[in-house]
Amino acid sequence: MSWQKILVGLDNSYLSQQVFAQALELAKIYRSRLMLIHCINNEIIAQPSLPISPEIGVYPEMINTAYENQLSGIEYQLQEAELMLKQYGELAQAQNINPEFDCKLGDPGECTCQIAEQWGANLIVIGRRGRKGLAEAFLGSVSNHVLHNAPCSVLVIQEGAHKAK
Repeated sequence: MSWQKILVGLDNSYLSQQVFAQALELAKIYRSRLMLIHCINNEIIAQPSLPISPEIGVYPEMINTAYENQLSGIEYQLQEAELMLKQYGELAQAQNINPEFDCKLGDPGECTCQIAEQWGANLIVIGRRGRKGLAEAFLGSVSNHVLHNAPCSVLVIQEGAHKAK
């Protein structure tokens, strides 16, 4: 099978380096288009940074300050994500691959599947940290969500799979 459009889910983890390397190798072999993405979990947007109740005498200025701090944090995360994607893009360009970029706010699993469908990807390359049990139940699994909901094939790079044994 020939992968013409490869979507690569990246974050700031060490595993992303392995994910990127594998996707880049496939893009070179198949002369594929490459899209590098990062999704920032939007749960932080909907939740106040402090529990706010009118009965405790919280001033509107405090609410505004908390909201502004959240927005600043989101802006910082977006800037960091764009910088990360640009750095990976420069590595790809050094290999004669000109990737596209996308950074979105949203649930990473859902976001990845939506971008893949909109872009028409025929392969998604993502990492899996290997959470199990309660950690996976509470923290969720982006790779599991993508595997079960992606509109195309998925290649999952398992954390530790490339370490010497």
